[in-house]
Amino acid sequence: MFPYKTPAEFSHALKSNSPRPSCPVATAINLLSGKWELNIIYQLFVHDTLRFGQLRKLLPGITNTMLTKVLQKFISAGIVSRMQYNEIPPHVEYSLTEKRRQLNIAFFELAKWAEPLSTGTIPLSFTIRKITENKKQYLSLLLLADEQESMIDRYLDKGTMYVLDDDGIKAECVVTDEGNGILEIKNIATAPEYQGKGYAKKLIEYLVAEYKNTYAILQVGTGDSPLTIPFYEKCGFIRHHIIKNFFTDNYDHPIFECGVQLVDMIYLQRKL
Repeated sequence: MFPYKTPAEFSHALKSNSPRPSCPVATAINLLSGKWELNIIYQLFVHDTLRFGQLRKLLPGITNTMLTKVLQKFISAGIVSRMQYNEIPPHVEYSLTEKRRQLNIAFFELAKWAEPLSTGTIPLSFTIRKITENKKQYLSLLLLADEQESMIDRYLDKGTMYVLDDDGIKAECVVTDEGNGILEIKNIATAPEYQGKGYAKKLIEYLVAEYKNTYAILQVGTGDSPLTIPFYEKCGFIRHHIIKNFFTDNYDHPIFECGVQLVDMIYLQRKL
C-alpha cells in the first residue's frame, strides 16, 4: 500500500532516503522508460481498444518485435490486457486494464504540468472572479482597451465584470446584455507585460462556458485593426456587421492602433 498521503510527505521521504529499486518512482521509471512505452500507453488510453496492426500504425517507426516486447512487458505488469478472438480470421485486441482509471488522474496532472511547456501559455492554476464593487480600481486595465473614460462609464456600471487572477490580476473583461440573446464583450484587456500568454483567450473561454445556456450569441465590437480582428477570429468569432464612423463620432480624439486610425466599429459574433 502506498504509505504517503500528500505530495509533500512523499517528496520529504524521497529526499530523506536514497531512492531504492522498490521506490514507486523507480518502479514507474523502469516500467515506462524507453522510446515507445509511454506512447503505447497513451494510444491505448485514447483509443480504449486496439488491434496489433492498428497500434503499430499509430507508432511510425516501431518494429513488430519491439511492439510485441513492450506489450508483453505491460501484460506481465498488469497494465495491459490481451484478448484473443477465435474468429475467421482470428485477431487479438489490446486494452488497458482497470488501472486506466488511475492513469486518468496521472495524465490529468501531467497535462496541467506540461501545458505551459507545450503551448507557451498560462498554466491551469489561475482563477476568474466576478467584480461587483469598485470596478474602477481596474481602470488602468480598462483604459488599455477603451482609452476614453467617459466611454467606459457608459457600460461599466450596468456590465458584469470579471478579472483573471494568476498570482495577481493579469486581465479583465466586461460584458453586457444587449437583448435578443446577445451577450456583448464591451471591454477586454491584459496587462502589457503579460500580453501574448493567453489570458484574454482564457477569459473568452470562460464566458462561453458560463453563458452558453443563457445566451445564443457572444458578440464583440472592435476597430478594424490587424491586432484585434485576427485574435477574435482565432477565438471562433466571425465578422457580422459594421457601424460606420463609430470611433470618429463617439471619441473626442483620434484613436490609433498599430499605426492605423480606427474609424468604423467592426462587430464579430460567435454562437454559444
